[in-house]
Amino acid sequence: GTKTISIPFFPNNAPRVAPNLSQVFTDRLQDKFITETSLKLVPEDGDLSFSGQIIRYDVSPAASGGADQAALSRLTIAVSVDFTNNIKDDSWNRTFSQFGDFDRTQNLSDVEDELIEEITEVLVTDIFNQAVVNW
Repeated sequence: GTKTISIPFFPNNAPRVAPNLSQVFTDRLQDKFITETSLKLVPEDGDLSFSGQIIRYDVSPAASGGADQAALSRLTIAVSVDFTNNIKDDSWNRTFSQFGDFDRTQNLSDVEDELIEEITEVLVTDIFNQAVVNW
């Protein structure tokens, strides 16, 4: 009986903001459900409904190198997701977090777009799997 899904824009409310992250994340999440299910995307009140926000976007040292210097830097993205299945009267709220590492000698701006794509892909898969596990 599940026919529709609504996935509105996920704003980036993290202290640090990447200009394209919200759009990339929202588009990838919508695309995952459209291409891998028979659900129709609707603007609101879908049989399955998502909402949420990006709550973390930061860079930290990832691996120790020589002389107490980090050999790798880590970009971490976390998303708070509210999910409701209006057909089964089921809902959950969960934070999903993933990261990608890059060489400390690289500037984030040089690898940011690629890392956002990679991390978003894993986040979207995790969210998709959590949402459809009981279908």
